[in-house]
Amino acid sequence: MSRVLEDLRRVRYRVAGHTWTQMTGARDADGIPIDPTQPGAVAWCVYGATTFEGAGSTEDRMDELLEDKAVELFSATPDEVNDKLGRLAVLRLIDAVILDLEVADGPAN
Repeated sequence: MSRVLEDLRRVRYRVAGHTWTQMTGARDADGIPIDPTQPGAVAWCVYGATTFEGAGSTEDRMDELLEDKAVELFSATPDEVNDKLGRLAVLRLIDAVILDLEVADGPAN
């Protein structure tokens, strides 16, 4: 399994529950915007989650895949999907990229 796929699964987990936000990369427990990689971050937008999970390694590739798929599915950027269409659309976007990567990786052994 590719590192990008593993990190995208963690991105999905990070934004699936009450740990998702809009209009900023991340928020602290008081709802104040914070850098996504700071220890006090408790909620992330889609890009904030890719920054947190893939900083220094897979972040750029995840962002590229999400950007391409967001245009294909929604004619929008991932930011627009996150901030205008909401969490369910973000999850649909991430799931579509994960599925593409799983298909490309082939059957599990």
